[in-house]
Amino acid sequence: MSVFDSTAIYPNRLEDKKQLEETFSLQEEGNCETEFYNSLGLLIAKGYTRIVYGDHGPYIELALENFKCKITTKFNNFVDYNNLPGLDYKYYYFWLCPQLDHNIKIYLQIKPVSDLQNAPNRKDGKKSKFGRKEGYADYKRGYFYIDPYELTIKHITKIE
Repeated sequence: MSVFDSTAIYPNRLEDKKQLEETFSLQEEGNCETEFYNSLGLLIAKGYTRIVYGDHGPYIELALENFKCKITTKFNNFVDYNNLPGLDYKYYYFWLCPQLDHNIKIYLQIKPVSDLQNAPNRKDGKKSKFGRKEGYADYKRGYFYIDPYELTIKHITKIE
């Protein structure tokens, strides 16, 4: 049995966690049942790994198998999900989106941000510059990240 490590370890991240949980009842540790939709009712993903609380805000972490719609790059480039560029690649992520909704930004993480002490400016105006020695978030290579406020979230309750 593994122990879940929270990423909500600083006051700003704890504030984001409280707000996200109050808004969506979305727990930090992932599950296989929660469904994520766009504003038109298209099922984007089912299940998630975890919520990552970083200095750029909370992000839903997903694996490729969580997606229930086709995802493409913002600029129609080919992405080999099983053969990502090396850690020396100049970019940190690929910008993806659901094929039928280019308004939702999906980040495919190519390399961690452990060498970036400050996050980009947040769209909600909250502070994002903290000079973290460990980097501004715990994004993992090969995982996908979506801002939860871009989605409609439906909790599915299992009946046993």
